[in-house]
Amino acid sequence: MRNIIKLVKGTVIALLLLISVSVVCIGRVGAYGDALSVGIDFDDSGIYEYNGNYYLSSASKNGSAMKYVIKNDSSEAVKISAISISETLSGLSYNYGNTLYEQSYTIPAGGSIEILGKLFGFDDSDEFVFQYDVKVAYTKYDDFGMELPYEDSDLESIVSSAGDSIVYITKEDINIDASYDSYQSGDDILQGDTVTLSLVLESNANVPVRGIVVYDSVYGYLGEVEELLPGDTIEVTADIVVSKSTLSYAYITYQSNDHTQTQQQIDFSSAKVNIVVASRDYRLSLELRCENMYISKNQRVEITFVVTNLGSGDIDNITVLDPDGDEVFSIPYLSGGEIYETGMTLSFSPNTIYEFSCISPKTTKATTAIEFLSLPGVTLSYTFDKDVLQYKYLDVVTVTYKIENKGSVDAVNLILKDGGQTVTVGKVAKGKTVLVTLKFTLAMEETVISPELTGNFSDGDKTPIEEESIATSIYVEVPEKFAEIEAVYVVVPEVILNGQTATVSYTLKNIGSAPLTSYNVVIVEKNMVIASEGVLNPMASKTFTTDIVCNSSVTYTFKISGKHGDEGELYEKEFIVDIITSAPVVTLPPDGATLTPTVTPSPTPSASAGALATPGNGDDFSDNNEQLTYVLVFTVGVVSCVILLLTIAVLLYKILRKKQ
Repeated sequence: MRNIIKLVKGTVIALLLLISVSVVCIGRVGAYGDALSVGIDFDDSGIYEYNGNYYLSSASKNGSAMKYVIKNDSSEAVKISAISISETLSGLSYNYGNTLYEQSYTIPAGGSIEILGKLFGFDDSDEFVFQYDVKVAYTKYDDFGMELPYEDSDLESIVSSAGDSIVYITKEDINIDASYDSYQSGDDILQGDTVTLSLVLESNANVPVRGIVVYDSVYGYLGEVEELLPGDTIEVTADIVVSKSTLSYAYITYQSNDHTQTQQQIDFSSAKVNIVVASRDYRLSLELRCENMYISKNQRVEITFVVTNLGSGDIDNITVLDPDGDEVFSIPYLSGGEIYETGMTLSFSPNTIYEFSCISPKTTKATTAIEFLSLPGVTLSYTFDKDVLQYKYLDVVTVTYKIENKGSVDAVNLILKDGGQTVTVGKVAKGKTVLVTLKFTLAMEETVISPELTGNFSDGDKTPIEEESIATSIYVEVPEKFAEIEAVYVVVPEVILNGQTATVSYTLKNIGSAPLTSYNVVIVEKNMVIASEGVLNPMASKTFTTDIVCNSSVTYTFKISGKHGDEGELYEKEFIVDIITSAPVVTLPPDGATLTPTVTPSPTPSASAGALATPGNGDDFSDNNEQLTYVLVFTVGVVSCVILLLTIAVLLYKILRKKQ
């Protein structure tokens, strides 16, 4: 029985030894270490963050205190006996704060607590530097597990670095420039007219200004702006109906950036608008319109008369007079701003100025003149099928040319030229229009549309026609083109014996978008030029052949070098070729027989027909730390098992000896 007990004890001892070895391998977790980290928060009614910076709200009246968030980053709870916070705020003056919390805290794993610092009052400085340090005393216990009181020497800083404990605070500066103006149609503003008020706001603030509402000191609400960012400019316009002369200025209200949403107000009393409402006036204007400006002598022409009451008052008994002072027609009545339009056919001659006038009892005479030309008139214009900024590379542009004869005689023998294209137009009769369409492919960075029209008129002098329209340049982004070569090689014969010559053919194909020019193909290791060629166009292929003496298996590099197109940059690419050879197998024959070599293919075949040449790469070596770890753990386990078995064997041996 005692022997059995000894056997059990020995087994237990061996197991304890095994466990101790395992514990040594695993290691021990230390104390709290860097378990705690600290971050700051703040009362956002006084301090807020914008664009990565901290700002003191101009609406803040009661100062502000920092909140410190202490977080447990470890996987177990942390107990604290005290927390000490030291703070410094410097602006025009210095403020110091030292806060001590003498109480126990337990922060669960992954949890946090918030601690409040001192309430600081900010002075008139524009920039402040706030610095803090947070120390904690971790809870200590005596030998009986009772919590011990902390000492000052137990306080440890949990701020990671001095740089992390400094906060720069800028005082919020709401600075907005404004220009205020009014706009209306016509020279005078009359009662009941609509006037447009325009307020242009430019932000020189260092923070956004939000919730802006724009007002006029007389006309009230004008509009709203959701947000005005630093450096931005925005215009707010509003239409108002005026009844009398006014002098007003604009002002805005906005919300503070802190969470109090306090309404602030800025008056732009220096930006004034003076609206002067005038009395009614009476003014007429006369305009003559005619489409045909090229006429022959005493030609009857359709003229359009346009009479407008430019004043605010009503005008009656209006008469239009010809150059001789005779009445052409009359208008009984025109209200303020009303327009009267009518057409009449009259006789005119070229190169003569004709002056017409318009009168009434309430107005001064309004006059206008018209003159016709004796030469025929042909105009050339053109349009595109879409906006010139919308075209892209290789688009087809459709240009429509408009040839219009506004003269008094026919145009003949017309020829249109543009961009190397020529169209025989022939005749365009007087008063007629001909359309011609040409297409251009945008294959260059700049394509110029510059049409020319030549011919002559069918008058007695055969007056020549030479019309040019203003040129238009269409710019497109031309994509860069590159050559790209893929290579396939074939080795003949398929089975090659040591000492034989292999014939290798290389087929190069340009799969790129540009030709490969002035290119060479060489075997790098032998400095052997296989080919020197001119051009390999996109999607074109070319095959080159060379013989290689193979005393054994061969690996070599063949290299292609050339240019991307005529003016392109240098292009180079290398490929690896492997040729596997085999040694002949000789079988000894019986006496008198002839030796016959037997070819045994290599277990690794040579490059077969159609093999793709592989670009060369270096070997890739990497350490495998994870496998090393597994080996070490396995070794420790084996050693432990051996110790256990030896212990059991010794005990059994002693038991057997005693029995004997």
